[in-house]
Amino acid sequence: FVKGRDLDGPVGMALDHAGSLFIASFTNDVVLRVNASDGALLDRIGDEESLDCPEGLALSPDGRLFVASFLLPHLSVFDPQSGAFLGRFGALAPQPAQPAPRPAPSLAGAEDVAFDSEGAVHVSAYYSSAVYKFDAQSGALLAVYGQGLVSGPVGIACDPSSGDMFVSSYRDDKVLRFTPGGAFVGVAAGADVSPDGEAGAAQAELRARRQRRGATIRSPSGLSFDPHDGTLWVASYATGAVTRFNSSAWGGGRTWRVTD
Repeated sequence: FVKGRDLDGPVGMALDHAGSLFIASFTNDVVLRVNASDGALLDRIGDEESLDCPEGLALSPDGRLFVASFLLPHLSVFDPQSGAFLGRFGALAPQPAQPAPRPAPSLAGAEDVAFDSEGAVHVSAYYSSAVYKFDAQSGALLAVYGQGLVSGPVGIACDPSSGDMFVSSYRDDKVLRFTPGGAFVGVAAGADVSPDGEAGAAQAELRARRQRRGATIRSPSGLSFDPHDGTLWVASYATGAVTRFNSSAWGGGRTWRVTD
């Protein structure tokens, strides 16, 4: 579909309403904009000055393109149509002609980007083992959450039905669920998904079914919600598999069970 020297180490992708597909090309520090129908190259966005090993990307509600670079301590923001660089969020030093921002905790190893239902932008940071939440208009740091809970977060996605944020915890094979404000809700998928007691047998049955179907989550990375049925898709780096989970009531709460 898309190939050639312009694409080297593709990671994150995002699709706009006009039919353009944006692809982060990790090795050559660029985002490609291609025609989503035929893969024709439309534009190259960014360069070594504005990007450094780009991974996750997302389009904001007002149409701007936000890109997380693994080796930069900030997000880079672009106009998706012209490719113009608009600025950065999360930098530890102020940009020229701007007042000095409040010092932010170090954002190290930025992996993925997602917007919540209120339009704030959330960034998973692998080496920080935390998620950073920014005001998408001002760039102000609103929250840092997940410390002590996520271990090497990679993928992040907003559940359109609840508004909660789901984060893949790469090092311990889990997907964790948080409110948009950063409060921990629980383990959504992976290890320890069931409560104690009466759900123990259900936990054992689920584990056995995963083993039979080869659906165990191992080193979860990318996350995405199906806009049609609300199921959660989880990519496992270690197995090369994609697992689909469905929300269901269990033990007085809600969890996610393997469906495919």
